Amino acid sequence: MKCYKCGNELTNSDVCSNCGCDVTAYKLVVRASNSYYNEGLIKASVRDLTGAVYCLRASLSINKYNTKARNLLGLVYYEMGEVVEALTQWVMSKNYKPEKNAADVFIQKVQSNQNKLESMNQTIKKFNRCLEYAKEGSDDVAKIQLKKVISNNPNFIKAYLLLSLLLMKKGEYDKAKKSINKVLVIDRGNTLALKYLKELNELVDEKKAQADPEYAAVDKSSRKESVKDKDGDRKALSGHDVIIPKGSYKEPSNGAVTVVNLLVGVAIGAAIIWFLILPSKLKGVTYDNNKTIKEYSQKIADANAQVTRLTSQVDSLTAQLDEIKGGNTANAVNADNYSKLIDAINYAGSGNAVAAAELLASVDSTQLPSENAKSLYSQIWTQNFLTAYESLYNQGTQADNAGNPSGAADFFKRAYAINPTAEAAYYAAVAYFEAGDTANAKTYFDIVINNYPDSRFAAESNGYLSRLQ
Repeated sequence: MKCYKCGNELTNSDVCSNCGCDVTAYKLVVRASNSYYNEGLIKASVRDLTGAVYCLRASLSINKYNTKARNLLGLVYYEMGEVVEALTQWVMSKNYKPEKNAADVFIQKVQSNQNKLESMNQTIKKFNRCLEYAKEGSDDVAKIQLKKVISNNPNFIKAYLLLSLLLMKKGEYDKAKKSINKVLVIDRGNTLALKYLKELNELVDEKKAQADPEYAAVDKSSRKESVKDKDGDRKALSGHDVIIPKGSYKEPSNGAVTVVNLLVGVAIGAAIIWFLILPSKLKGVTYDNNKTIKEYSQKIADANAQVTRLTSQVDSLTAQLDEIKGGNTANAVNADNYSKLIDAINYAGSGNAVAAAELLASVDSTQLPSENAKSLYSQIWTQNFLTAYESLYNQGTQADNAGNPSGAADFFKRAYAINPTAEAAYYAAVAYFEAGDTANAKTYFDIVINNYPDSRFAAESNGYLSRLQ
């Protein structure tokens, strides 16, 4: 266990031997988190995945830096068919512990098969559509789509549960029970599956009671005894007794009747497909197409409105730029700021958030002479800076994973310029350190230590600086 403040290895003492910090409460937190992690590990080992999720979430709520619990939670989600949730936990674990983290292996294994990953993403989208179909009453379409989802992702528990609900609604109790049992094979402690199974058994008993009034009057044990009594009252059969069941089957008088029956069967099958299955299928396809068209139409309308608004703003700024050009140095500075603002608006309109944010980061908004220009600066900056930061940060992470520390350092440096955070500065410093650029590494480690002394990166930055001395 390491000190949360300086990163030094802790002893049995309640005080850190390096920085003198009181770690009594910290040790209790870590031990409580590890206790929940151990319980979650036990539950996961016996396939009580729901119980494992509960324990691991409790562990992380106490100590979010418990990467072992986070990695195990990702594995449990992956086993339940929740690939996106699993990747989310592993990426967070990687951010909390960049080096020597098992999450690297898990992420690489999932991302190595892009076709499978894309198939998993599509199953989630299809499942969401199935939910919409079920809410709208299109149960048949939902069932067809759910079967496709399950075939692509055999461990997707949510799909099995929704399918079992739809089957119970249609009265197909045997199929519903099979679907629930598949869930319990994957996750023995799934509370929803156990609840559905209990309700299903009650529905089956109710149906039998309606069909046989005597069924409800006796319990199962008495029914078994009554069966045994009846069997005992019967005359025992000997080996010479022959039982011939009555049958109503008669041979057709000629082959023409067989042909007619066959044609009638084919006609009935075609009618069922035409009047029952095909309309449901067409309804689902039409619904998807209409929804897609509506979404794209709305996006196009929003984009057109945005382009019109930005064009008007650019024209206004261009006119103001023409007015302030020339003359003295102050006008030249204003003209440069206006020019960058116009270029940033154009970048934002074309969807290039990174270029827009980097340009705006170089503009001193206080030097903009008009309130209209300052308002535009604030609007474009708010809409683009976070997207640009995340894009550069992710590119830096990818470059670092690909073994390109120089490229990673550049991306993290640009991300920090847009949104100064401890994470961006620290990873820029580490990338410069790995690339051998000690001057820039020292600069960014100093930024972390001086500007973010309370962050968890400060202690690690001190460690790196001691190696640069």
